[in-house]
Amino acid sequence: MTNVEVADKLKVVAERYFIREVNLLKKERTGMTSNKECMAMLKKDKKDLIKLSSLVRKRAYEEAYEHLSDLDTVVREEVPKAVYNFIMKESGNAHQMVK
Repeated sequence: MTNVEVADKLKVVAERYFIREVNLLKKERTGMTSNKECMAMLKKDKKDLIKLSSLVRKRAYEEAYEHLSDLDTVVREEVPKAVYNFIMKESGNAHQMVK
């Protein structure tokens, strides 16, 4: 797997957050919900995933590792295992790879 392939996979995960954000906005506009905190969280999570994708694309693996470590647990768990392991390996943290 190359850094570009990994970055593209991270963008797909970020796109899922965008879809969630749009769906929440639709519900809010129809009066079904008004959870502004949830909307803000989704936007932040999406931004974090896009940044992670950008770091991997630039081969800034150590910074990507730090950023990945700082993600909310729920977001980090949505990162595909192969992508997570790629970042662990390339950042010199292969001992943290998951099976």
